[in-house]
Amino acid sequence: MNKSLIVLACLLSSYSAFAFDYDCSNEKSTTDILACLNDGYARADKVLNLVWKNLEKNEELVANQREWIKRRDERCEEAAQKGNGSVAKMLRLDCLIDQTLEQTLGLASLLK
Repeated sequence: MNKSLIVLACLLSSYSAFAFDYDCSNEKSTTDILACLNDGYARADKVLNLVWKNLEKNEELVANQREWIKRRDERCEEAAQKGNGSVAKMLRLDCLIDQTLEQTLGLASLLK
């Protein structure tokens, strides 16, 4: 089995574990919910970066990733506008997690 397939298998396994572990509904305070969401986003971003490091990059892929970052930020800013204060922060983080996990799966499918 080649290195990329092993990495992909680990990533998908990590994604599944993350999906089941990512549950901030048991947190009681706003501070705890935000901490949970921040941790969730940090983990999602870490997995995305692991996939990115293992991809064979070309100009088109790099340009697409840069465009995705802009779209992600715009979408998540729009999501945040649906709330105020801490709720806006929660909506933004939840969006960042969802967008990042979705992009990770898309990029992982490009691993050779």
